[in-house]
Amino acid sequence: MLNCEAVSIPGHVIATKEHKTYGLKREYAYEKLYDTVEMSFYMSDKMHEFNFFNAWLNSMYNNGRVSYYDDYKGTIEIYQCSGVNPSDEEDLSVMMKVKLIDAYPKTLTPLALGHALTSTIQKVSVNITYRDVEYIDYTKQDQTKSEIEKIKSSALASITE
Repeated sequence: MLNCEAVSIPGHVIATKEHKTYGLKREYAYEKLYDTVEMSFYMSDKMHEFNFFNAWLNSMYNNGRVSYYDDYKGTIEIYQCSGVNPSDEEDLSVMMKVKLIDAYPKTLTPLALGHALTSTIQKVSVNITYRDVEYIDYTKQDQTKSEIEKIKSSALASITE
C-alpha cells in the first residue's frame, strides 16, 4: 500500500485542425490528447514509495537497453471516495473509479534533503503517462450518456427526414 498524498483525476483535450474548402473556416476533431498525471506520496521509513517507482523505471531502461512496452506498462486505479460516511462503516463509499490503461512512470522527482526539513514529512512525486483512461461512475446519478444519446438520435432523425 502506497501513502498517496495527492493525485488529480485526469481530464483530456480534443485536438482540432482548421479546415476551409469554401466559406467559413471550421475546426474538426482529429485526436484525443492526455496529459500526464502527477501523484505525490508520503515517504515511509523504509522508502517503499520511492523504491517501488524507482524499480519500475529501472525495469523500463536497464544497462542501456529499453524494455518492450508490454513488459513495463500497467494499470493504475484512482478512487474518488465520498467525503461523508452516512453509516457506521469504517471505509468511505467509492463515488468514482478512474482506470489509467497502459500506464507507466515517466518522471520520478528528486528527494529533497536538508537541515530545515527535519520536522517535515518527506515526499516524492511521480508523473504517470498512459494510453487511455476509463471513468466508472458508481453514483448512477450522471445522466450525461442518456442526454447525449437523445441528442444523437434527434440529429440522426433530422438528417434522414
